[in-house]
Amino acid sequence: MGEILTALAGWMAQEEWRLLIERTNAGLTLACCMGTKSGKPIGRSPADLLNLGIGERAVMKEKSIRTAAREVGIAEFVLLLRLLSLGAQHVGRSLAVSATAAKARVGEEALQRHVAALTASQGVEGGGTHLLAASAP
Repeated sequence: MGEILTALAGWMAQEEWRLLIERTNAGLTLACCMGTKSGKPIGRSPADLLNLGIGERAVMKEKSIRTAAREVGIAEFVLLLRLLSLGAQHVGRSLAVSATAAKARVGEEALQRHVAALTASQGVEGGGTHLLAASAP
């Protein structure tokens, strides 16, 4: 009698495992049809991008990175990386304020290393020296 119950419990476990795999595969197929891998949207949400833009403009208006990040509800580091990335992309344009704000936050040497790495990876000549020179106080 015990052997029959053990066999029945084993069969039930195998069937439950099979159903679980079917449900998982159905969910992954549905997510793939919706354009994602896990069901979550890929990339930042439009609200996050909007907040980043608002934070960038606040820093351009001479606000500190900390204050701007708190006002829009994003992490300081996220805003800082965005500003550094923008500064590296727009070398020679009027984004020296972002480098000044970043320099005050992370220090001169760290900023030089980061901007040099960003500009080198994007193929900008000068390794970010134009940006750093334009932002010197």
